[in-house]
Amino acid sequence: MNNLSEIGTGAKDRIVGLYSQARQLAIGRDYAQALELYDRIAAEVPQLVSKTHRINYERALCLKALGRTDEAEKAIRSCLDINPNDTESLRLLREVRSSKQQRPQTYVPGIIGKRQLGIRAVVIDMAMEAVLQCSTSGQFNALEVGCMFKGNEGLSTYRIADFVSRCNGIKQFVSIDYEPEHISACKNMLCEIDARLLSEVQFVCGYSLAKLAPILEKMGMVDFVVLDGGAEPACCLGEFELAASRLADNGLVVVDDLQDMKPTPAYPYPRPFGKATLILPCLVTAEYLKISNLKTGKRESYGPAIKDFDSEFVAHSSHCKLLGSLGELRYTIVSEGNHKLLVVGRSGVLGSFHERLAVSPISSRVAVIPSCTTQWVQDRSYL
Repeated sequence: MNNLSEIGTGAKDRIVGLYSQARQLAIGRDYAQALELYDRIAAEVPQLVSKTHRINYERALCLKALGRTDEAEKAIRSCLDINPNDTESLRLLREVRSSKQQRPQTYVPGIIGKRQLGIRAVVIDMAMEAVLQCSTSGQFNALEVGCMFKGNEGLSTYRIADFVSRCNGIKQFVSIDYEPEHISACKNMLCEIDARLLSEVQFVCGYSLAKLAPILEKMGMVDFVVLDGGAEPACCLGEFELAASRLADNGLVVVDDLQDMKPTPAYPYPRPFGKATLILPCLVTAEYLKISNLKTGKRESYGPAIKDFDSEFVAHSSHCKLLGSLGELRYTIVSEGNHKLLVVGRSGVLGSFHERLAVSPISSRVAVIPSCTTQWVQDRSYL
């Protein structure tokens, strides 16, 4: 970083620090965050950008990586205004022009709604609307595990980012994925749909169970969660436990792919409830413990067969902290053909979700299975 002689020592050190951070972020493929820092440098020290092409060149690299090719070309032309014969800038300009000519038009906004109104997209939309309707906090904190990276899989990241962009008040959306390639593909897809939405998403690359706790701690409470990452049941349960522990009173968790998953080389064992293979049994057990009379001394109503029998499983389950914490939650299974999703939350917001789903574009095509005892619980005030 040269050409900083016109600013004070303190400001110079800060700009050098920002530049170093931006370069490290770009090296780590976090192009959106890197671009924010480059733009900040350009705004704070405009004389630097007018005298050296380096900032705009590195901005152009980030813009190209994010698919924002028109802006990238403009930044490169600013570089060439300073140094018309710069070989790096000329080469990058050719690459950008070439990528613009080859750019696919798969994800343009005009066809998004028509192509993606499947069960996943509508469930996510209806769930977010229900949460916002019931919320009294004035905030909308959203979180997903497993970002979108293929156009035929519901575009969850786009739908959440678009919803968050239209929310008022405090809002935040964090998307976690283990694969850097998935995040890169997701950013490119967002750019094709609406590049402005990139600023609504904080992408985090890494192992979900390592990243979730600090993210949730910083959020405080989370209003909306989509779990659609890896399909190892224990990992999925761990993600659900962490999310449920920070779920707002009017929040919802959506777990995708509840259908049976066949064994794979990565996980060569049965998964009868897909990504919810361990989550659903926990919810069923927690609900049973909530509605049962085992702790109230009313076991006689079950008859002599159960009256004198103590289930070891139930006894141990009744002392499980996780199951106790899940006792206030209810769940709904939404299915279309072989595709099933699990929606989890408290009765009020789940009821709002049911109402919205009943008038949604897919209402005639899906089956909705609420938790077995939801109505039974509502009819008994002593629970």
